[in-house]
Amino acid sequence: MRIAMSAVLAAGMLVAATVAARAETVFVPNNAPWAFQQGDKTVGILVTVTQELGKRAGLDLAARDVPVARMIDSINTKQGDFAMIGALTKIDADQVGEVFSIPIVALARKL
Repeated sequence: MRIAMSAVLAAGMLVAATVAARAETVFVPNNAPWAFQQGDKTVGILVTVTQELGKRAGLDLAARDVPVARMIDSINTKQGDFAMIGALTKIDADQVGEVFSIPIVALARKL
C-alpha cells in the first residue's frame, strides 16, 4: 500500500510540477468518499491526496468538487487546472486530449 501511494504521489508531483506557482484548482468528483461538503469545507479522499501533492510539490493546490459530468467541460473552459477523475471513456479522452492516468486503490481493513 505504501509503495502504491508513493507511486501516486510521485506521479501527481510530476503533474503538479508542470504548473505555475499560483494557486491551482484541482477538480475532484463530488461524491463520497472522494469529495463531499462537510459544513463549509470540501473533504474526502481526493481532497486529502490533492493537499498532500501540493504540500510535497510546494504548490498551493485547491480541491474543488464538481459533478463528474462537468469535469471535462470545466477543464476545457479553463475553470480549473487539472482534474482527478476515476475513469474516462475513450470518447472523454478524445475530448480532453492527452490524459495522464493515476490509478487509486482504496483498501479497507477486515471487520
